Amino acid sequence: MVTQKMSEKLFRSLRDIDLTQKLESIILENKEILIKDLRNDFSSTGIVDNASITQLTVMDNVVVVEEELACNNATIVKDTSIGGDLTVSGDLAIKGRINTDSPNWNELADRIGRQTYSQIKDDFSHDLVTDLLEETKRGIDFNNVEINGQPLLTNGELASSVKTSSLTRVGKINNLRVKGRLGINTDNPDTALTIWDEEINLGIGKQKDNAAYIGTNKKQALNIGVNQQNTIEINSDGDLWVKNLQIDRNRIGHSTQAPGHDGAKGDVIFNVNYKKGAPFAWICLGAYRWAELTA
Repeated sequence: MVTQKMSEKLFRSLRDIDLTQKLESIILENKEILIKDLRNDFSSTGIVDNASITQLTVMDNVVVVEEELACNNATIVKDTSIGGDLTVSGDLAIKGRINTDSPNWNELADRIGRQTYSQIKDDFSHDLVTDLLEETKRGIDFNNVEINGQPLLTNGELASSVKTSSLTRVGKINNLRVKGRLGINTDNPDTALTIWDEEINLGIGKQKDNAAYIGTNKKQALNIGVNQQNTIEINSDGDLWVKNLQIDRNRIGHSTQAPGHDGAKGDVIFNVNYKKGAPFAWICLGAYRWAELTA
């Protein structure tokens, strides 16, 4: 009965008290203590606050994260604006459209285009060379090859459109027609025909109107002979030496003594040991007969 009476009295007292106002009054009176306790040791089942300064600010229209935000998965329902750099460590998948009006996109597209073109070109060139080599090994029918609409070969003859070549060896040539100068061992011939043999430069061509030239193009000696023997020698100063000289039917030579060999009438032998009172030469009178020529 005592418990019942006490309960009835307590319920009547509580009905007469405004609990909301009492609680509000208690919280306001102890506000500083509560805020301090929450700030120093705030935790719940889903939140742990270990920050020493403000890191998260919640406002009506925005939530501000002061420093780095780390999460396993993030889903953004509406628009996103990123003011700094974007680094993607994993795969990037874009399911919507991309704005292609910006200069940045054009720069990226150009770069991708150049790299793609370069890769395709390299792959194409490699595949083309490989296929060409394989075809070459199986043999090429040059009768079906055309250059500028003309057959490359017609009855064994190259097309006229083939103007240049880098041949290093050819077989027998029946007829050779050269337009311009021809150089052997040189790419810059000095004359119509220029032959370089180590330091020797031999040329054949026009010297002046109605006059041809055969000789060296530099200050060098010129030897002419047969059977690998010099018969005519011209030194670098232009002096001429002839081993055996014959003008028409007569020979001209030299000796240290009167000749005793068979000669032709009119042959002349000069005395290389000439002294005053001695003959300076001998002239052949026919066969073995020689007459002295004196001054």
